[in-house]
Amino acid sequence: MNHFVKAPHEYTRDLNIIKVYMEASAEYLSRMTGKPYDYCLDYVKKTTAKGGKHPLVNPETLVLSKETPGNRKPTTMAFTEFLKDVVENKRILSPTMCVYRNAVDMKSLLSLYISANIKKRSAKKKLAHTAMMEKDKEKEDLYENQQTTAKVKNNALSGGQASKGTPLCNKSAHSSLTSTCRSATGYGNANNEKFLTGNRHYWHPNVVQANILSIISRTDLELLQQALDHYGIRHPTFEEVCELTRYSTDLYWRSKPARLRIEKLLSTLSPIERSAYAYVGDLYHLAQYNPEIVRSFLAKLSSKGTIAVETLEEAKTIASNIDPDIKALASILCAKELEGSRLEVLHETNPEGLKRFASTVLSTNHILDEYALLIKALWATDNVPASVASLPDIMRRSVIASDTDSTIFTTQYWTEWFVGKLDFSETSTAVAAAVTYLASQTIIHVLAFMCGNMGVEESKIHQLAMKNEYMFPVFALTPRAKHYYAYQAVKEGNVLPKMKKEIKGVYLKSSNCPPHVIEKVHNMMGYAMDTVMKGEQLSLRKILEDVSSVEMEIRNSIESGQFNYLTSGQINDRSSYKNPDSSPYMYYEMWEEVFAEKYGHTEPPSYSSIKVALDTPNKTKVAEWLARMDDRVIAEKMSKWMESKGKVMLTSILLPELAMGERGVPKEVINGINIRGIVYETIKPFYLVLESFGLFMINDNITRLVSDRH
Repeated sequence: MNHFVKAPHEYTRDLNIIKVYMEASAEYLSRMTGKPYDYCLDYVKKTTAKGGKHPLVNPETLVLSKETPGNRKPTTMAFTEFLKDVVENKRILSPTMCVYRNAVDMKSLLSLYISANIKKRSAKKKLAHTAMMEKDKEKEDLYENQQTTAKVKNNALSGGQASKGTPLCNKSAHSSLTSTCRSATGYGNANNEKFLTGNRHYWHPNVVQANILSIISRTDLELLQQALDHYGIRHPTFEEVCELTRYSTDLYWRSKPARLRIEKLLSTLSPIERSAYAYVGDLYHLAQYNPEIVRSFLAKLSSKGTIAVETLEEAKTIASNIDPDIKALASILCAKELEGSRLEVLHETNPEGLKRFASTVLSTNHILDEYALLIKALWATDNVPASVASLPDIMRRSVIASDTDSTIFTTQYWTEWFVGKLDFSETSTAVAAAVTYLASQTIIHVLAFMCGNMGVEESKIHQLAMKNEYMFPVFALTPRAKHYYAYQAVKEGNVLPKMKKEIKGVYLKSSNCPPHVIEKVHNMMGYAMDTVMKGEQLSLRKILEDVSSVEMEIRNSIESGQFNYLTSGQINDRSSYKNPDSSPYMYYEMWEEVFAEKYGHTEPPSYSSIKVALDTPNKTKVAEWLARMDDRVIAEKMSKWMESKGKVMLTSILLPELAMGERGVPKEVINGINIRGIVYETIKPFYLVLESFGLFMINDNITRLVSDRH
């Protein structure tokens, strides 16, 4: 039994927004004025009724209703009538407010296809992991390609539905899918922020007040009191809940009148209501005010099992019937027992290790049973994090990266809090795994609430999920979106035999850098992560000297006429271009008219070329470049050629590669090369890595390079 979730039928929808608004408003007025709740509720109803001082506006909504397949009819109805129709007919309501028939009434053929592909992909991913653990690279690549194919087929449906040129076209599908994924990620991020670091998205005073009222009204206070009494958890003081609130609001606003209003509302809370506000969905503040209780819980949950497992058959049975999240937790706790082996063959490679693993599974379940009341009262409530709709603007404390369907968070605070320092010890790793397990379970509950409000049928209430997929002991962000590097230690609950370097982003993986430069970039990432894991300080001098040496190597290569670090291009024959005089072909003519007499003629195109970036973006720079040329004949020829082509500036030119291979880049061209720009473009990944250390040097004009001072 999973104590973190409710029964599927308990995840019901509540779209009666007017009723909730009136009750919350009445509760607020009652607490702030001291008048009876019923009196305030009656006042709210009269005030918001037709003819009242502030009548509610029920907006007319344009609805495209599909009477028969393919035929939509526009109609209007009041917004509350729209919601009522959704509820009464048990429709699916997506975050875009697009309505679909429930799968119980009519199944989508595409959803059946997707479900089948998901199963295929899951099977191939397991086979790929098995091959990886067995060090069978050929099979690993085969199964990885197959699982990727299944993934691409599913993902391609969304694009097909957005395209009028396919029979899959469905205008609403792509936006519904994307908004659902983003909502799920938003809930995951918001949950992690609140649960792990007590960070609530209190970007406006009204959000704070609404969230306080929501929590105290939707929490089972009687059950909560039982839990507090059972585990010896104390109520937070009024001063502490005020501090808790400012901890989040100070990230967004400073308003003394608003703060006083909120504190007045907080002063009306009873001790048990203060506990609900402080502790529900918030492990961080539970630990702030009850450190020993949380420490004891985490110590138990992060320890290997002590329950005896007598036989190997019993251990095999336990290991084969295991929740994936508990498997991930137990695998990390028993990493030494697994020793890079797959759980499925552990009975052969390490029978005693399998028994210890099974013991850990039993112990984990026993600990969760021991804290079941706490879990139910604090983390399986009818509350969800506040202000998810505005979450892209949240100031983060624990979520370090996220995408359309993922949330990557750090547990560093918890390992430091538990161990007393930042390290990568077995204890720290175990605590990180335990906290991650708790966070992942609370997300299951929150997403089920989201699905319930969308109208998802009970049997599929947990189909929308964010699984615990990876563990990164070290994770380094860069300022560029989707560019990071890390060490991957665990994948889908399996402890890797050796940590894998995870590098994301084209500029960090396979940019225009020569292979040996990319290798040096990757070595720098490895040096940084290894040094951090050893508990040592990074050497800024070493890092900058490494970067500087590469820059000087590039600079010297270009200045000596070599083109190793210049990009290649192609010049085709004249007939290939509609306008030859404004195409790459003109650079063949340039070579023959300007440089051929001194550096040798070349055969007419087609041929490979070398692209040379010049620092001549305007007439003044062009004049300076021509003035620097010792060979005045070539300078005059270049001036005449530019004039004949109507050019007043040059950003780059193409030179014949064969001629460059024989005599190098002409020195007249070298004098005009934008060396700084080429240096930066060539080693841009280095600067992204430097920025991951907090060292920012580059601006739009590239006025400062590392080699300028080394």
